[in-house]
Amino acid sequence: MTIDFRELTGGDMSLKGSSVVRKFRMTGIPQGSFDAFDFVADYCLNPSHLARTITSMVGTLHIQDIQIQEISYGRAYLISVPYGINKGSSGSGSGSFAGAYQITNDSTGGTVNVKAGRRIAGYVKSPYLMVDSEGLIGVEGDDVKGIDIPVEQSKITVMFRHPQGILNDAYIDRTNAIVGFPNSDRFLGRDPGEMLYKGGSFSETNTEGSATYNFDRSPNRTNFVVGGITVAEKKGWDVLSFHYADYVFNGGSGNVAAKRLKCLEVVRPREWVSYVTAFGWGG
Repeated sequence: MTIDFRELTGGDMSLKGSSVVRKFRMTGIPQGSFDAFDFVADYCLNPSHLARTITSMVGTLHIQDIQIQEISYGRAYLISVPYGINKGSSGSGSGSFAGAYQITNDSTGGTVNVKAGRRIAGYVKSPYLMVDSEGLIGVEGDDVKGIDIPVEQSKITVMFRHPQGILNDAYIDRTNAIVGFPNSDRFLGRDPGEMLYKGGSFSETNTEGSATYNFDRSPNRTNFVVGGITVAEKKGWDVLSFHYADYVFNGGSGNVAAKRLKCLEVVRPREWVSYVTAFGWGG
């Protein structure tokens, strides 16, 4: 059976001031082991099936809500979609849907272990020789211990009030699966690679759902120097891996074994995932 997603016209259209309610009827839902209502909800959340904005005489109207009414379980559904002038959280980004949200930012810093920096000066007590380690920190034989320093690691909490029916099993499973993975798309105004989803909590009543989402942010960086080596680019949650070389310093009165930074690599511990696709908002 082929899915029939058809807009109703005439008396089923509703106009009021600067808002419009469009109504659709959906039939031909595939039969399977999944929940039919979840299938219809996911279908409506796909921006290729339901326009997030429409053009009217008062300008661009943005989707405000998606209301799904079951006419015959697994066979026929009525979908009401109000549009209004308020952009709200619906936006026009791919995968977005209506809802109201509040964002809280906590500027508490995190820490990072730094193993090399820019060498400023060196001092030595006679009769020992001066050894230039080129900015390595905490060198003890073959071990470079480094030092923990505070860095920006913003904590962002998003409290989102969803329409009823959004916080279904499919949505929860989809968002749980990306915990600990950075974003591959622009999300909440931050560039790809900067955001890290730390998990959230969800609740739903018979009229609406509410959720709290927790994120950490690490800014992307370009053209910075570590131990005399220029790093062209490091995305937020990528890490630096250091490699060292042995060398012998000859101070004229004897040789001293030392360590120097040979090279470093930018390593991505976890691949990026699309946040807008998973959450349906934030793009």
